[in-house]
Amino acid sequence: MSHFHALECTDLPAFWQNPAWQDIPATTRAALIGQVHLRHLAAGETLMERGHAGEMVYLIRQGDFLVQRPGHQHSTNRGFLGAERALGHPGYTATVIARNAATVYVIAASALHSLAQQHGPLNHALLAACMDAESPAAPVPSSGDAPDQQGILGWLGAIVLPLAVWLVCHANNLPSQASYFLAIISCTAVMWIAQLAPAFVPALFTLLAVIVFDVVAADVATAGFASSSFFMLLSIFAVGTLMSQSGLSYRVSLWLLARLPAHSGWHTHGLLLFGLLLTPVIPSQLARSSLIAPFLHTLSRLYHAEHTPGQHILHLNGRLFASTIAGISLAASIFLTGKPANLLAFGLFGPQTQYAFEWLRWLLAASFCGGLLLLFHLGAQALIFRQPAITQIGGDKLNIQLATLGPMRGLEWGALLAILLITLGMLTASWHKIELPWLSLTVLIILLLFGALHGEQINRFIDWSVLIFIAAIVTWPPIMTSTGISDMITTTFASVGGLMKRNLPGFIAGLSLGIVLLRLVLPELVAEILLLTLLLPLAHAHGVSEWLIGFVILTLCEGYFFPYQAPYHGMLHSRLHQDGFQFNFSGRAQLKYNALMMLGRVIAVFLAFPFWTALDII
Repeated sequence: MSHFHALECTDLPAFWQNPAWQDIPATTRAALIGQVHLRHLAAGETLMERGHAGEMVYLIRQGDFLVQRPGHQHSTNRGFLGAERALGHPGYTATVIARNAATVYVIAASALHSLAQQHGPLNHALLAACMDAESPAAPVPSSGDAPDQQGILGWLGAIVLPLAVWLVCHANNLPSQASYFLAIISCTAVMWIAQLAPAFVPALFTLLAVIVFDVVAADVATAGFASSSFFMLLSIFAVGTLMSQSGLSYRVSLWLLARLPAHSGWHTHGLLLFGLLLTPVIPSQLARSSLIAPFLHTLSRLYHAEHTPGQHILHLNGRLFASTIAGISLAASIFLTGKPANLLAFGLFGPQTQYAFEWLRWLLAASFCGGLLLLFHLGAQALIFRQPAITQIGGDKLNIQLATLGPMRGLEWGALLAILLITLGMLTASWHKIELPWLSLTVLIILLLFGALHGEQINRFIDWSVLIFIAAIVTWPPIMTSTGISDMITTTFASVGGLMKRNLPGFIAGLSLGIVLLRLVLPELVAEILLLTLLLPLAHAHGVSEWLIGFVILTLCEGYFFPYQAPYHGMLHSRLHQDGFQFNFSGRAQLKYNALMMLGRVIAVFLAFPFWTALDII
């Protein structure tokens, strides 16, 4: 009977000596080795069966195998078995039986599939292993997509609604520029809500339409591409790219998890801490989830390998997943660079508010609320995901991955130096008077001049769509001011602004309920744009802190109940299941945790009122 075993350091040389791995960098090797296990087979045991849609590929370490196909069979004692699964074939093309006691390395087919697309030697090795297959190992052709009724309705709305808005505005004798702009942004809103195109495309459409219809001058419409928000996000994205591509973030996470006490409680807190550490330097929840996913995957596999699946494993998986989600999202609104929407809000603030709430001042104002959110997370996690006993595992797998990385390389030192320079610059801002956007841009230019970042990396790994989106949107306030729309909003929603001024807690309570309902139907970013665009002018007109209203919107919109409301939840979940590994946890328990955290966000905002009063924000 076969047995699975975790790798040990002595197993690594035989694995890496295969020529298929020769051009794979150390960081990728460390990530791959976290998904590799050993399997021992007895003589006569079947490794895989023809036609079975297995999720694993095997690399022979020792032993002879009989490979049976219809009409012929042969023996082999080296190379890959089941390589066709890594190349997209729907099932194994042969039955493979161990002729004697044998050992194979077990590797996720999905992991090899993505690597083979980037590394020629591995792709050639997998193809060579499939040369005697009955048919080419190619993906199954997909059938044509059915007509997208939602898309058709969305495009109809994007055509009809702007026309209706323009007619209503014209009938009420609004200025032509204001009528055109309201019609344009109504079309943009429909495209966002119906998800007719990536988010930056409707934003660019707005910019073009504003110029074509002569709503404002072209230099006003394109001013966002020269704004401080654009350059700050560009610089932070670049530093985050250097961290991930150099392997520094991977090394830090391995070092952190490997040195924590080897039991489940510390590991869940380690995932949380790693996500929080990434938040200020990786300004994207999706990017952070992609960096944390391998460690959640590794830890969950180790627990499953050493413990029989049961109710305690479900609770453990739930704790691990909740901690990972919290690490990704808990501090997203606490740091100015925690997510792109923060930079969007910052760009929508007036000049005085921007000056008053730069990076450190934003963090200080948000710190009390952030601490409360952390406490609420720990309490909700302990209440919902109870464990009957502490589950212990060894840290050998993490140490093996860390050893695979080897010593720190030049790019890692460059990434570390960049982070230290930005941090030192922020701490000494009162002395040198350089604002964060230009400080971070200085660091970026230094990285480019000294070759730490290359043009190819800039092109491939910086999220240019987000940068374009931010640059196209931050010009909305001056456009709204010049067309008189800001004044119309202030007049039309005077009662809302009055409530905001007279009874801020009551306004926040109503806003909280509105956000909960709005997020059930709108993506986070769309809800944030609509609320920020509507409420920030009201806050400015009635003397209420723009930062406070913006922060409440950003914090509450981050909360969610169901997976479809948070793309990073879905991406993280799919990454855990991509190689056939069943990472199961209670969906009902996760829903309870999400509901408690949504309530916790609202309570944290209200409990922070005395703190904000002491800072003279309220």
